[in-house]
Amino acid sequence: FFGSLVTMLGGLKLALSDEVATAFNNAKDEPIRALQFAIVKEKVEFIDKLEASDDIVQDCDKLVGLLKEDGEPCYFALKTPEEWVLISYIPETCKPRSRMLYASSMETLRLGLADISFSLHFTEKGALAWSAIETEICAKRDPTSYDARTENEKLRDKLDSEPVAQGPSTSYVHGVQVPFTEAAVEAVKQLADKKSGALILCLEDEKIGVGIEVADSVAVEDVVAKLPEDEPRFVLLQYGHTHEESKEEQVSTVFVYICPTGCKNFKLRMEYSVKKAAVISNATEAGLALDAKLEFSEFEDFNHQALYDAIHPVESAGVEEEKSFEKPKKPGRPPGGVRVML
Repeated sequence: FFGSLVTMLGGLKLALSDEVATAFNNAKDEPIRALQFAIVKEKVEFIDKLEASDDIVQDCDKLVGLLKEDGEPCYFALKTPEEWVLISYIPETCKPRSRMLYASSMETLRLGLADISFSLHFTEKGALAWSAIETEICAKRDPTSYDARTENEKLRDKLDSEPVAQGPSTSYVHGVQVPFTEAAVEAVKQLADKKSGALILCLEDEKIGVGIEVADSVAVEDVVAKLPEDEPRFVLLQYGHTHEESKEEQVSTVFVYICPTGCKNFKLRMEYSVKKAAVISNATEAGLALDAKLEFSEFEDFNHQALYDAIHPVESAGVEEEKSFEKPKKPGRPPGGVRVML
């Protein structure tokens, strides 16, 4: 029966191996939480199994551990307390041919296993969590309960519902209220008094805290070297420099928000981004008069020249007249990943 069930994709015939049927039939009476299947040499094969515990949440968290490598699709037959559910995991990073092959073979596998109540389709590892799977099952049973928003859209809606922070920066009208920790408030006050050094701020349980305090006079490069490569940060810096024309020694207070390209956590990027205005507002209330506010996405752009140019912008004669004849530029950030906040 199993060998006769095939699907046709561009002339390619896929069948279910005998091991698929055997593994599924045995799992019905065994303490098995999930079976893993994959397409191997143009045939759906049994790959692995996950034993069941008393906690289905913890069991589903272990499904990610069965994935062979990033970008590799597979199927899971999951035994819930009420029924069997078939899951296709087809990440967006997998090759187009594999994506099409797995998607078109899903129905063949479902019919072959027979006792499957629902078929679910996921593209992200996080969707293999029981909370996500249970939500999809409920949506299959009752379509009116389905929330079509993605997790990213749910996060945006949550942030949009939070109170707006009234910061001094007109570039960031939208933001959320978030206080400084007591230690951060004290550190900012000290930074304002001594006119040297830097503070690297990070999120701490819905508050802004001090991640690293750099004391005394310090080069911009030394501050950059202390930043993590995979998480955003806020930086308050007393930037000492020599004015190129007057040769006068000056100290300017600079706010920097850096979200490195190495940060792949969308939720973390969003949480930091919407709190920029609150950090600026709290820093100002704590006694810092900000001379410049900048945003970077590349570490090499966070340097002396970028800070100097933001504090002492070059004014050229006749620029306005020339601009009227320029071809309109595409919207977006300027090259180099540097953004000067107004």
